[in-house]
Amino acid sequence: MFEFYVGLAALCLSLLTMGYISILAIQFTLIKQKNTERAYDYHRLQTVIILFFHLVAYTVLLYHYEFEYKVIMIYLGQIGLILLSGHIVNLYMSKTILPLWSIGQFLLVISFILLGRLSINLGLKQFYLSCLAYVVVFAVVFLYSRMNFIKFLGVPSIILAVVLLVMTNETINGATNWMRIGSFTFQPSEVVKILYIVFLASTLTQFYEHEKLSLFVTGTITMGMVIIQVYQRDLGSALIFYSVFILMSYVYTRNRMYIIGGTIMTMVGGFFAYRFFWHVRVRIDTWIDPFSDIDNTGYQITQSLFAIGNGGLFGRGLTLGLPNKIPVVTTDFIYSAIVEELGLVVGLGIIIMIVYFFLFGIQMVEKTKNDFNFLMGSGILIIIAIQSFLIIGGVTKAIPLTGVTLPFVSYGGSSLVSTFIMLGILQGIKMNEDRQYKKEMLRKKEKLMDQMLLDEENCEA
Repeated sequence: MFEFYVGLAALCLSLLTMGYISILAIQFTLIKQKNTERAYDYHRLQTVIILFFHLVAYTVLLYHYEFEYKVIMIYLGQIGLILLSGHIVNLYMSKTILPLWSIGQFLLVISFILLGRLSINLGLKQFYLSCLAYVVVFAVVFLYSRMNFIKFLGVPSIILAVVLLVMTNETINGATNWMRIGSFTFQPSEVVKILYIVFLASTLTQFYEHEKLSLFVTGTITMGMVIIQVYQRDLGSALIFYSVFILMSYVYTRNRMYIIGGTIMTMVGGFFAYRFFWHVRVRIDTWIDPFSDIDNTGYQITQSLFAIGNGGLFGRGLTLGLPNKIPVVTTDFIYSAIVEELGLVVGLGIIIMIVYFFLFGIQMVEKTKNDFNFLMGSGILIIIAIQSFLIIGGVTKAIPLTGVTLPFVSYGGSSLVSTFIMLGILQGIKMNEDRQYKKEMLRKKEKLMDQMLLDEENCEA
């Protein structure tokens, strides 16, 4: 009976995912047609779908954990967080990017469900981290929308970024990219990503008239950071920084040669890295043929492929898979666990949601008139897109595995908080632009009133 209900729940979760994606498509079309008010009307329906998705999944988990008191309290706490955060977003945030908040919330709910299934204690920790993330993101929105001097913080940002990179002192899963302070550990690279975007946007904006010089300076510093991360064996972050610089250079100059040149340099750099770095060679060889050493270097990726293959269209059902056999399943390989238990429909749904996150963000960013905000928004969207591509491509063997987290979904405070900060910056950009627009309209109105008064005085004279 339980397995029948789990299968029925899996089908329901797939249908809810498809319904949610259909609404995203409708919203995107309406906003593109500038019918924004009608697009916002769908936001409440999205929230209902998210809550129902969460309810269906947790009925399975409640039965699986025999209605344990802790599981019930976690479920109620997560419902409270979803409703409270959604209420604050509806009241105080710009409606233009409501779809971004909604996508982030749906992906977070999927994270709650999978982590709660893997370990109820991990689910509880992720809930606490999410509460912290929402507090931080609302503070970021308030500060960014009012702090116009951020565009002058390029140099302090990159100095702090480099300091954080070189201060890593903990090796986890083969990469020395963690910092331990007492019992507390975090990944500095998650904070460094945001500081790096501030540096790029600030430098490229302030030295716009010296295009080649600004690109040379930012490129040199970028290569230095990439070298540090390769040395620390944090290949995922190194590739993200390099890719962001190439794509930001294109956004900044509109010159396609930067993309072509960057691609060629990537191939050349990859060849030399393969020749001279043992850990790079192992990852490439494992990507090409993971089954040749299935019990050692190929174990991670083969277990990931087995899990994805076992999932099928609608999944084996929540709690019926074997996700704990996948190494590092809560962070790097959480997507594989999702596909195994929730199915290919939900897995593809996550990819489509991330694509729509990028597209909705582009719709907002391309309308910004401030160059710094435009580059900041572009950089954030590029980071989220590249990071998602690297991890999903890696666990499905489409590209070599680099070991990064899936935005909004993977377990971990560093990743979750930094992703929400980036969402908050996007919201702050929009609010900053709206405030500047209102000031400009007010100045025009005052100027028009002054002109009218002057005309009346001239007529009386």
